[in-house]
Amino acid sequence: MIGMITDLQLVWPGEKREVRNMCTALEELKNECRQEGRKEGMLEGRSEGIRESVSKLLRKGFSALEAADLLDLAEEEILQIQQKA
Repeated sequence: MIGMITDLQLVWPGEKREVRNMCTALEELKNECRQEGRKEGMLEGRSEGIRESVSKLLRKGFSALEAADLLDLAEEEILQIQQKA
């Protein structure tokens, strides 16, 4: 009955097969979520750094084309960032 409710399989002593229990499954899910959160945070941080660099270059008098060349971005991206700032 417990197996039906929890989707767990009973393993008899001496049987050799892989069984995931609820704790293991939750731990794996937690680790996957943590890794995904780190990736998202890194991407967000990188984007923020680019926006700050673009703003700084433009304030210092660089053109959008020059900023794009220095940051290895498309001029259109620089102009979009400039409009949002």
